[in-house]
Amino acid sequence: MSKINYPVKAYFNELPEFYSALSYSVVYKDGRFHLFYAVKRSIISFEIIHFASETAFEWEFMGVVATSRFPIESCTGYAKNGKIYLLYSVKALPFIGSEIYLTVTKDDENFTVFPSPIIKNSKLTDLKTFYYQGLRYLVGTEIKGDLMPIAYSTNDTEWVESALSVEREGWINILNGLIVAPSIFGAIGKTYLLNSACNGVVVSECNFDEAGLKVYEALRESEADVAKSVMIGEGRPVIFEKSGEVLYPVEVFGKGDTLGFRFYREALRTAKAVIEEQVVFEQGGLKSYASPILTYHRLSVPEQEGKVQITVGNQSVLIDEGAIFIAYDDISEVTIERPEGELDIGLLQVSRDLLILEINDNVYPVYHIGGETLTIACAENGTLEYAGFTL
Repeated sequence: MSKINYPVKAYFNELPEFYSALSYSVVYKDGRFHLFYAVKRSIISFEIIHFASETAFEWEFMGVVATSRFPIESCTGYAKNGKIYLLYSVKALPFIGSEIYLTVTKDDENFTVFPSPIIKNSKLTDLKTFYYQGLRYLVGTEIKGDLMPIAYSTNDTEWVESALSVEREGWINILNGLIVAPSIFGAIGKTYLLNSACNGVVVSECNFDEAGLKVYEALRESEADVAKSVMIGEGRPVIFEKSGEVLYPVEVFGKGDTLGFRFYREALRTAKAVIEEQVVFEQGGLKSYASPILTYHRLSVPEQEGKVQITVGNQSVLIDEGAIFIAYDDISEVTIERPEGELDIGLLQVSRDLLILEINDNVYPVYHIGGETLTIACAENGTLEYAGFTL
């Protein structure tokens, strides 16, 4: 058992030792998210920590669920029949594969570790599990050529290992196309691959069957370090992205045949409730709220106001008479029809590099920023610059 005194509660951007987490996994069960991540205590001491949350904003420490004298490389979990199954890989000896262990809980707190590994000498690394057509699958990082290690099970304890052929069509070349820490999920009747390469996270549509995995051109790219998906209902995935010490939830939603991404609404509501009474700055229609964990800015734009330019680091938002243009690094742009009447704009700073945009209660895609100055230029009111855009 760990000798470290972990805090009883922690916000999403102050999870203890999460910055150095070796791996993490999120499981959804009975209205709560369960976060597991592996940390290194010493050269002969490793453990997996467990936190739980209803909103993915504030997390409650639940305990240490597994320990090892050898490095815990990765972990992944899922809920089934009222239980949480957590699998984790241990590298006991060099030059051979990993051993994969299983620990299970019925009450979400007390875990029972199976004494022997359920898979020995496994090639699986960066574990992720998903369910597809009656089978539970474990996938890992592609390690050789176009083959991805995979294992499948019908009873959660006995596993058969094989390899999955990978084919790319219109693949955006990240790390030479290598698939790292893969996460496969379904939404709007299609299947998607979440790939965590060394310089960002990519979401692509894919086809998965017995013939292999076919990956198409990227639909979304993020600058996060790594990401894992979790299903909170049929066709309702949430992506948990890790950026340094911050773990933030991105809700995946569909509108017709289009896949959209936005900061998880429950976490956003909780964030605003935490700081709504702490007004620290007000000028020219801009209100800024602050707390020790984040900053929230609100801007009211009158109906008759013409062009309004908002710049945060390398993120630009132009509100014109008939539309709203969101540009990022002058590379990509999202155009939104401007709603009628007064605009209520919210800017939530999740971390030093992450900004969430909200317009009239509509949450728009998660954006990363590069800079610490918030500038708002109005056609009628001139320019208002608010420096000190930091935690």
